[in-house]
Amino acid sequence: MLNLQFVRYQQTINGGNNMITRENDERLKNLAKRLTPYDDILYVKDVARLLEKTTKAIQKSIQSGKLKAIKNKGEYVIAKPWVIQFVKNSFDIPSKIDELAAIQKKRIDDVLLYCKKPRSVQELLVFTGLKDKPYLRSIITKPLLESGYLRLLFPDTPHIESQKYITVKKK
Repeated sequence: MLNLQFVRYQQTINGGNNMITRENDERLKNLAKRLTPYDDILYVKDVARLLEKTTKAIQKSIQSGKLKAIKNKGEYVIAKPWVIQFVKNSFDIPSKIDELAAIQKKRIDDVLLYCKKPRSVQELLVFTGLKDKPYLRSIITKPLLESGYLRLLFPDTPHIESQKYITVKKK
């Protein structure tokens, strides 16, 4: 039970992931080549030059815990593997998108099962754990209504206070 918009969204993400993965592999190979002339330990200025960032940005990444480093005589030092890991972690966005897409798919499936009996907006808010009606409408009810998986109990009066949503059995 998946609405059409969600399927298109998944295909777009998954199709893009292969291209992103190849691009990331190339970036890592490039980084490995650029790391070769350096010793096993790099300083902030070296990492900044290598990653084409400011020293301030690198220090901020260290302080936030995104880039591992050790303070030695008042100056941060970074091991090569830590630089590589830092760059790899910056590629994790597609996996997070997939994770969010899976959560959204489950939420939609759960709502469709829940709406086998007519349910009000308030009931849906409680069921999904969402607090905002416009957000519920934009990510769940509107796409499901448009794709025909959900219908209004009173379609002629969509804004009636006693309005409820019910799952439509698709053929």
